[in-house]
Amino acid sequence: MEPLLIAFSTVSFTATMPVTFQALQQKIGLRESSASLGALLGSNFNNDGTALYEAMSALFVAQVLDLHLNLTQQLIAVLTLIIASVDAAGILEAGLVTMMLVFTCVGLPTEYIALLKYSGLVFRSLSYCY
Repeated sequence: MEPLLIAFSTVSFTATMPVTFQALQQKIGLRESSASLGALLGSNFNNDGTALYEAMSALFVAQVLDLHLNLTQQLIAVLTLIIASVDAAGILEAGLVTMMLVFTCVGLPTEYIALLKYSGLVFRSLSYCY
């Protein structure tokens, strides 16, 4: 329960890492090596989820504006998100910065990011509770 409370109060998976690691060892009974792998793997899946959310947001805004992103623009978005998601890991609301980076790279207006800001707050908070 404690990792869940920390995740909701900090909205950062990095802040939950020590508590999650401790819970994996003490409450679930995993060995240190298994707990380390589980916590690390969970944080990497979180990064992938953030990148996927931002890519889908860019595609959604493009469809709303009736804009066609060609294959090159889509690949630029994917590569930018992969690189940016690693650098932004664990930083509160760094996804907004990386989303702005992607929108700019593919030529989408960044004003639409404001419409997306709070749409997934609950689901993003839940994704930190692995």
